[in-house]
Amino acid sequence: MQSRPAFGLPVANLQRSIRFYRDQVGLEIDNDTTSPGTALLTTPRGNQILVAGPDAPPWDDILDDPYTVHPQNDKIFISDPEFDERLERLSGIDRSRYELIEREWGDRMLEIPDPDGYILVLSSIRERSRAEIVELLRWGQRDLRRLSEGLSDAELSLRPDDSSWSVREVIHHVADIEITVQHIVRVALANSGIEYRSNPPDLNHYARELRYQERNIETSLRQVDVIRDQLMELVELVPDAWERSIRSSTGTETTVENNLHMLATHTLEHLAQINDVRVAIGKSPISLITGD
Repeated sequence: MQSRPAFGLPVANLQRSIRFYRDQVGLEIDNDTTSPGTALLTTPRGNQILVAGPDAPPWDDILDDPYTVHPQNDKIFISDPEFDERLERLSGIDRSRYELIEREWGDRMLEIPDPDGYILVLSSIRERSRAEIVELLRWGQRDLRRLSEGLSDAELSLRPDDSSWSVREVIHHVADIEITVQHIVRVALANSGIEYRSNPPDLNHYARELRYQERNIETSLRQVDVIRDQLMELVELVPDAWERSIRSSTGTETTVENNLHMLATHTLEHLAQINDVRVAIGKSPISLITGD
């Protein structure tokens, strides 16, 4: 028996949301027969989000424990292996209603506002060899430090606006994700195939409670260095390390390779975010990956 979804998405009009996600975007979403007033959104990778209208039961009764409810105006990230087909589907829609982002390292994203103000972010991560993944991990490790150099303590804490993070906050977030992925990889290497039940984080809550804005970035930068060095050592030493895996509570399998690839691209996205902050506070952006 599968567990209930761990993610909730509150909406004002359930049928409007179903039409948006199913008819406009082309994702799989159906009325949930087990919980009135809800619909089950299944991502192309098999993960599930429970979309709940005003008449839905309390979250404690319909979501797994622990769970995360997306806050208003949140970004909903979905990895999409059918990205090109999705882009073709949207070609007949007014271009101003979505944004195509093409990264210099070859990955692409579609940002589509939904009717309730959430931003649906569909991503296409290009295929990479294991050597390329290791190279990206090393580039990201180096550039995280490079992009913070030359910024004063005050500049590290500047936010472009009330809804954005500072460079300091981004760096501490990246370091926290390193801890999470490191643990997942260690569990997969030691107990391949085991069910892994994570505690989905509320990222802004973490930023507040873990005092991102008050902490020195050097400890987090060193943490990233140590964790990546350890991960690279482990995948070299453990037989068949890249193929070892964990299962989510809904049965989705992710390999060590999947997790390391995600970690590498996650950091690159936040490096781009740091460059955006640099520009917003009047500093020059720094070229990524090339070292220029």
